[in-house]
This record gives sequence, structure tokens and C-alpha cells, in this order.
Amino acid sequence: NNLQISRKNDNELIYVLYAGSLDVNLRNPIYLLKLFNTDLLKQSNIKLDLYSFGNCQHIIDKFKKSLNNSLSDYGRVPYEEICIAMKNCNILITIGNNSDNEVPSKLFEYLSYCKPIIHLYYSDKDSYLEYLKSYEYSLCIKMDDNKLEENSKAFYDFCKKYQYIDIKYNVIENIFKACTPGYVAKQFNDIILKNRGL
Repeated sequence: NNLQISRKNDNELIYVLYAGSLDVNLRNPIYLLKLFNTDLLKQSNIKLDLYSFGNCQHIIDKFKKSLNNSLSDYGRVPYEEICIAMKNCNILITIGNNSDNEVPSKLFEYLSYCKPIIHLYYSDKDSYLEYLKSYEYSLCIKMDDNKLEENSKAFYDFCKKYQYIDIKYNVIENIFKACTPGYVAKQFNDIILKNRGL
């Protein structure tokens, strides 16, 4: 069986984690913080761990007082520390770029941790959407202020559903085979051999 969901105490904390750069124009955390500022998430057992750097500290600081029980802001820490935190959290969060022409490599790093993923995005052309539609343990939320309460409920329901899920690596590998190092290396190898006439 590739999936196991263990039943634990419902009051146990659920840790969702964002790690990476933040930028006021390109990758802004304000919608994520607004989600956590809704009554539903503020009163829940879902906690947000931020491991971030960039020019958005003033935005995070603005929400700290109202989110004091549900937000831990660690700032920039050594990569090894982030790896441990990602391994130990329940759910990972990505925030899409406010541009349509890039596929940030962070998605593939996140997938390697075999965790559910919540992706916040600006545009329907967001490059992550194509990848995540085949990953059933993902939730994609368009950052729309008019749907804040609705999105907060979807976020909450997803966290509750998948908080204890154990996703096996071979499940990820099968879905994203074309993104694995072995597959990519084989493509390069085949091209080199073909060009040598072998």
C-alpha cells in the first residue's frame, strides 16, 4: 500500500511551511498571511512556519501581532536547517511568480520531500499548474481577495485531510518520471550516443 493515513489527536498541531525568497512584486506573501488571518485559520491548529528572505519583512511584521499564535518567522537560516524543517512539517507551501515565463526549480525540490503541497498563484498561466494537476496531494489557490473566505476553507480542509499522509517516493517518481535526475541523464546520454553514431 503506497498510502497510509494515521489517525492521531485532532488537536495536534499541523505545520505548514514556506521556504524561500519573497519579493514585493514577484512573490508576495500578503495573500498567504491574509489566509492565516481569517477566523477559520486563526482559530485552527494549523501553524505557519516561514523560512524566508527578501524585501517583504515589513509585510510579515505587519501580520505578526494578529497571527502571534499561528505564525513562526524564522527568517533566513542555513540550508541544512530548512531541510530538517521540510522533512518534519506536514504540508509545504509554494507561492508562484508574478510572471508566466519561468518554472522555479523549488517545485521539484519540494516534491522530493513527499509532502502535500499548497500552491498560491497569480495567473492561470502559472507554470506550476500544469505539473500539479497530476499530483493529487496538491491544492492550487488563485490569490483572489474576493474569494479569501472560500480559499481559507479549502486550505483548512486540505490540511485536515492530508495532515498525516505518508506519500511514498515511488508514487512521486512515477508521476514526475520526466523530471527525475535519472531520466534527464538518460536523455543526455542518448543524445550524445546518437551524435557519435553509436
